[in-house]
Amino acid sequence: MTDAPSRSGNRIKPLLTKVLVIICLTVVVAGIWCCVYRRTSLEAWRTPTAYFSDNMFGFGLMKAYSDGDVQPLGWKNVAHLNAPFSANWNDYPITEDMLLASMGWICRVCGPFVSQNLFTLLAHLLAALSFWWVGSTLRYNPVFVFVGAILFGHSHFIFARTFNHIVLSYYWHLPLYLLVVQWSLSQDRIILGNRKWWVAVIISFITGILNPYYTNIYLQFLGVALLIHLVRRHWSAAKTTFLLGAVSVLGFFIMNL
Repeated sequence: MTDAPSRSGNRIKPLLTKVLVIICLTVVVAGIWCCVYRRTSLEAWRTPTAYFSDNMFGFGLMKAYSDGDVQPLGWKNVAHLNAPFSANWNDYPITEDMLLASMGWICRVCGPFVSQNLFTLLAHLLAALSFWWVGSTLRYNPVFVFVGAILFGHSHFIFARTFNHIVLSYYWHLPLYLLVVQWSLSQDRIILGNRKWWVAVIISFITGILNPYYTNIYLQFLGVALLIHLVRRHWSAAKTTFLLGAVSVLGFFIMNL
């Protein structure tokens, strides 16, 4: 009878530790971002981080989704532009429909400038948290993982892209690629139907519906893992690796249907 409380306590303590680490990491990353962009007051959050070049295109997309002229996975005819006709935005693919639509939905509530700040900050936070989760899952040194997460969440690349190329700023899923490949090549491999399989499927699908540059990287990683499995004649592992790549390609085609 006395073992049950101790077992539950042993489970709760690591969970509380992870929650505290996540909170600390979020506060540190958000604090650095706010200092860099001088978002240290409510008034500052009501101003854009940038208002030139491709930022204007980002605001235009946000406004179109916010007004309902453009819907995810639908035709992109913007009634408010090109009067008396409408603007036809169907001549080039937009794979990141869900990301842009989310920006538009938040814009309805918060306005375009606050939404720009939120989604720019969110790109930094997701990158840091993803790096930390992968490092923790692979059981690397927690101090190195925490510091690495802060650095990854504030790389030069994300500051160079920022809202100007917001779809490239969302590179948070790159560490997840390494996790999937690690699982694929380890002795405790991904097996159809197990927990690792479903996590890898979710990662693969998310990759497919985000920027295709990063999808290309993921498919190359899986391609190398697939070749290794074929050389080693690990047919079952080769099958699961191929299916993960197919899931990612499926996500890409759904977004561009």
